[in-house]
Amino acid sequence: MIHRLAEIDSHHNKPPADVEDALHTRAAGDHPYWVGPTQGYRPEPGNLPNRKKYFRKARQLESGLETHPQVPILHVPVNILTPLIQAGTLVGREFQLSREWTSDAHSALAEVKRDGIAWATKARDTLKPFLGTQWNIGYATAGFTLPSLAIPQSVGDLGDLITALTAYFEEFPKRAQSEAGVTADSGAKLAKRLEAAGKALSAAEVDQRTKRDAREDADAKLAEKITLLLKELDTALQPTDPRWLDFIGDIPGDPQRPEAVEELTVSSRAPGELDLEFNGGLRAERHLVEVMILGQDTEFRRGVTVRDEDARLTGLPPGAEVKVRVIGMNKVGAGPASAVVTVKV
Repeated sequence: MIHRLAEIDSHHNKPPADVEDALHTRAAGDHPYWVGPTQGYRPEPGNLPNRKKYFRKARQLESGLETHPQVPILHVPVNILTPLIQAGTLVGREFQLSREWTSDAHSALAEVKRDGIAWATKARDTLKPFLGTQWNIGYATAGFTLPSLAIPQSVGDLGDLITALTAYFEEFPKRAQSEAGVTADSGAKLAKRLEAAGKALSAAEVDQRTKRDAREDADAKLAEKITLLLKELDTALQPTDPRWLDFIGDIPGDPQRPEAVEELTVSSRAPGELDLEFNGGLRAERHLVEVMILGQDTEFRRGVTVRDEDARLTGLPPGAEVKVRVIGMNKVGAGPASAVVTVKV
């Protein structure tokens, strides 16, 4: 059996392929263990490769500056870096909340739309004894302006139909059917609900775009300062200076293997699929996910290597118990495996 791993969408745009590759190779003046902006690269909006990992490394730089105030850093001292990290963290939370608000607004509108389609369908059927079972000019006066009795699926057209049917039942109240909930009053209430839900979604989408722009601006400012800080550190510290450990978790002149991946969580997404999230091992540039199907495999199978700190496992036999572990890797080699998680697919 073939098992396929694919990265989970992180809801952030990725850099162009040539830029993304550059993030993981050393160029002149770049630090080889910093997965972030390379020299001269100021991320475009939304282009941080992995925001959670990026900010964790930014906080490590911040800690290094606090631990070693004697290191001569002129342009990006801790009192400049810290506010940028705090601002980026705040707008990141605000953006996530705005995404949740938009998702809730979508759900609310979908619910009202379902109610609207159901009401319009009953209203159409209520009119058939009076207007016939085929479209005619009489139906046009009731709101079915197209030569069809199909209920429109777009919110705008559905709202127009409900409004027209409401006016029709106001003019011909005897053709309404109160026991079925098809009246001018119920139509008016439904039209107001549909309008309110549409406005709420529009407001949520505007807010999400605003919050996204604020997050991207904060990320770009932080990335620009980190690029400059790394250049200053390259000048201030020798490649074998042990103080590098406090800034980036490694020593450029004496690189080490990654530490173990932590906080691995595995959840069942759908039959045959698993979602993985974890905190990457210190110094890891990529992560290898390995899988063992209990009762079928006798050892872990090699999976796909991912750069981010999440992955999706597909093609597993539904109902099977699976063991999963993740191993951090870098140019030096592989680190220790994470704790094994056993889960039922």
